[in-house]
Amino acid sequence: MIIVPIFFKSGNIVLPGDIVAEGNYRVSGGVTKTDNRYVSLYLGIFRIEKDGSLSVIPFKHIYIPEVGDIVVGKIRDVGVTSWLVDINSPYPAVLQLSEALSRPIDVTRVDLRQYLDIGDVIVARVIEFDYLRDPVLTIKESRLGRVTEGLLLEFQPFLVYKVLESRLKLIEEVKSKLKCDIIVGKNGRVVVMGAKDKLLRIVDVLLMIFEDFSAGSTGRIKKHISRLKD
Repeated sequence: MIIVPIFFKSGNIVLPGDIVAEGNYRVSGGVTKTDNRYVSLYLGIFRIEKDGSLSVIPFKHIYIPEVGDIVVGKIRDVGVTSWLVDINSPYPAVLQLSEALSRPIDVTRVDLRQYLDIGDVIVARVIEFDYLRDPVLTIKESRLGRVTEGLLLEFQPFLVYKVLESRLKLIEEVKSKLKCDIIVGKNGRVVVMGAKDKLLRIVDVLLMIFEDFSAGSTGRIKKHISRLKD
């Protein structure tokens, strides 16, 4: 049996020009083949996809967790004592039972799906993460937990960083003007909660805040918000 080498584990950070593998593989993106070698095109995360293909996701388009981050996750799997959570990152997150419920339960008698099931959306905080193990979440804080109403929007994570750096006041103005709640996850997901007849207006202005960074855009958006009616 011939073993064809892959030089990085799925989830490793790679540099442009790094040789990630040799042999015969399919490529999903971010990797080019030169002779018998597969070379990374980006600074990003190396991935071995489920179909065996190789890819590198550039940092610009991915979320790398940091302790303290507020994230919006989707329950991907339910275990005996924990949930696996998709946080829009190469690193799936874990929500332990002790970080979800305020009281202990007998896991031999209780199905965790009655608390959080596959597909449920949660707002959580990252409490542990290093590159040797998956991030750990908690929902045992104020404003955290399962999202039971509203809309879920998704943006490129790098746009969220730009908004958090310079446009939080605009979001606060929207919340005040339209009497709504907006939770911005650092992982690129935004939860919008408000009256149904206002949701389209809220989404419209959020698209401007998160996607329009042209010259003079902040001033134009501020004027647009000032003209909104409750």
